[in-house]
Amino acid sequence: MTRTPQGIEAALIEAIEDEYRAKAVYQAAIAKFGPIAPFSRIADAEARHAAALVPLFAKHGLPVPADRFAGQVQIPETIEATCQLGVDAEIRNAAMYERLSANVQDPDARAVFARLASASGDNHLAAFQSCAGTTGTTSTATAPVAAAHAGGARRAAGHATFTMRPGTGRPVPPAGTPLVATTGVAALRTARAGSSVAALAPLLLGVAAGAALVWLLTRRRG
Repeated sequence: MTRTPQGIEAALIEAIEDEYRAKAVYQAAIAKFGPIAPFSRIADAEARHAAALVPLFAKHGLPVPADRFAGQVQIPETIEATCQLGVDAEIRNAAMYERLSANVQDPDARAVFARLASASGDNHLAAFQSCAGTTGTTSTATAPVAAAHAGGARRAAGHATFTMRPGTGRPVPPAGTPLVATTGVAALRTARAGSSVAALAPLLLGVAAGAALVWLLTRRRG
């Protein structure tokens, strides 16, 4: 019997347990907040991700680990904070797949890792960023981000900072910055402009009244 390399065994266990953990978090969110997006959709996706890893265990003659995370996770009290937890988790997961792919030789495993990282980085991360109220975020997750996010990374393993708005090249506020900050500047300018007009109103009315008086006097003399 061919001995399974330790690298692939450790990689598959880490991968499927991360998918179990993510699914447990999103199922806990559904239990607390109801079957709302994006938790309901992504919980199902995490289950499919775990299922996609199962044939790799069979290929290498390995037992599939039991899910030890279901019903065992704690989540924040608000939807927004739980969505930020999802942002962090998705970033870490993508970086994990990038790292695992570099450490295994099995082309089938590499293909599955790349597909799962891409699906999460391209879809799940954006959904949770939208839910959390950010399109770019300073993550508290731990991971080197630059290479991971560029490769479709979704959950990183060092401090991750995404500060550019996708497709625009414009910076976005870091996590925790109210999204109304940028529109607040415009509102302040508008308010100041309105105040200036209000201050000039008496003067403008006086000029108009003077012009009307001159016109009346001119007509009488004529």
